[in-house]
Amino acid sequence: MAEVEDQNDRLHISSITLCELAWVLRSRSQMSREKISSALETLLDITILEIQDRDLVEKALQDFRAGAAGFPDYLIGWHNQKAGCTETLTFDRTLAKYPGFSLLT
Repeated sequence: MAEVEDQNDRLHISSITLCELAWVLRSRSQMSREKISSALETLLDITILEIQDRDLVEKALQDFRAGAAGFPDYLIGWHNQKAGCTETLTFDRTLAKYPGFSLLT
């Protein structure tokens, strides 16, 4: 990463990559929500990283810290809202209680 910084370049990380990271940290490493949040926050703080849809990632991360659903769920909701959707349908009963989500039955 020092080479990238020395050349004044930036590295791109897609939001789907962050979803995958959150999933792997939870399912494979059994990390707590707090540690996953901290890891994602650390990535957001690295100046040479260009995070896709950073504003939506930050909102999803805030929701993840406070809520009970997964980080990808919240990010999907924010992406849908940005696309003009008034609600996101979900099979997840816990997530359906969160504003902007409705249970698909």
